Amino acid sequence: METESKYIPVYSPLSEADYIVFISKLESMGIHFLVSNENIQNLFGVGIIGAGYNPLVGPIIIMVKEEDVEAVQEVLKVIE
Repeated sequence: METESKYIPVYSPLSEADYIVFISKLESMGIHFLVSNENIQNLFGVGIIGAGYNPLVGPIIIMVKEEDVEAVQEVLKVIE
């Protein structure tokens, strides 16, 4: 029986460009990820302001499987 993987928050992009670059890299590496708060950023009237996210719903958070965290940390070193 296969066990479910736990997803760990690894990155909160500062801009849409940041977000696109990061998820593109994860996809090219074959790393499965989940994104929290992506679809609700423009749901409320405030919209996305200077911080790169809607302050009412919080930032976008990218999560990966626990076993992929180490590989993602290497990606973050390159991006930053």
